[in-house]
Amino acid sequence: MQKNILIIDDDKRLRELLKDYLEDKKFEVYLCEDFIDAKEILSFILFDLIILDRMMPSGDGINLIDFIKRNSNSPVILLTAM
Repeated sequence: MQKNILIIDDDKRLRELLKDYLEDKKFEVYLCEDFIDAKEILSFILFDLIILDRMMPSGDGINLIDFIKRNSNSPVILLTAM
């Protein structure tokens, strides 16, 4: 069974780099560049892991973690320059 990973980051280069690496390891990877897109996809798909940028123009990743945890048990890794 293939594992689903969601990457939420406003840096397109970083999203694509992570996607290439994880797909090479046989994961199914979904990409979002902001929290609005992320909330939409989270309502349709259960993820085995979410990789989340902490600071994005659309908001603070901590607030999105609250939303994620209300709707799923997916583990979250914060990926941040902070």
